[in-house]
Amino acid sequence: MLEFRSLSEEQIVEEVNKAKRELFDLRVKQKTKQEFKPSDFGWHQTKIAQLLTVKREREIEQGITKREARAAEKRTNVQEGFAQF
Repeated sequence: MLEFRSLSEEQIVEEVNKAKRELFDLRVKQKTKQEFKPSDFGWHQTKIAQLLTVKREREIEQGITKREARAAEKRTNVQEGFAQF
C-alpha cells in the first residue's frame, strides 16, 4: 500500500479503472471457460480496495465528507460521459 501513497489523484483513479477492467476481463474468461488464475480475482479486489482507501484518506485530510466526495465523483462521471459525444 506504500507504493500507492506516492501516486497522484489522477493516477489512483486510472489504476482503479484498470483493475476494474481486469476484473471484468477475468469474469469474461471464467464464463467462457478460458484459462485464468482464480487468485487474480482476490488480488485485483485487494488492489482496488487499497487504492480507494488511499483516495479516501486524502479526502479526509482535506476535510471532505463522504457525501461531498460522492457528489463530486458523480459530477465528474457525468461530465466525462458528456465529453464522449
